[in-house]
Amino acid sequence: MPFSGSSGRIQRFRLFVADLKICRRLIASLLGIVSIMGICIYWEDERGNKLAELPDMNFYVEGFLPAEDATDFPCLRFVDPYGDTVFNQAQITQLISELERLMAQKHKPEVEKHLRAVLEFVRRAHDQTHTYIRFYGD
Repeated sequence: MPFSGSSGRIQRFRLFVADLKICRRLIASLLGIVSIMGICIYWEDERGNKLAELPDMNFYVEGFLPAEDATDFPCLRFVDPYGDTVFNQAQITQLISELERLMAQKHKPEVEKHLRAVLEFVRRAHDQTHTYIRFYGD
């Protein structure tokens, strides 16, 4: 029987959350609300001050994120589309490697363009002491 047991509850919850997200986008679109965004990326200092930001107005980040169970992406698989995910300098090298591997995959042109922008953005933060990359989910 599909969706049985605890894994079934998790799957039903994920589908429910995905449906809510689609509904929220639809309602926002119908009301002309443009403030709802995808996963924006911030480069922050140790106090949380924003040094730079890369908005995601069209939900492109979700178009290239690996699945949660993609163990070959030990950083990106944990980006939470509904919350915040922070990477420190020790993790940014790995993050860059994962973004470079994603660049080698096939994506829609607009998603690929945004992925390239994300990669360059994260590279700018590399080796910058006491700074972090934060993915802000919507």
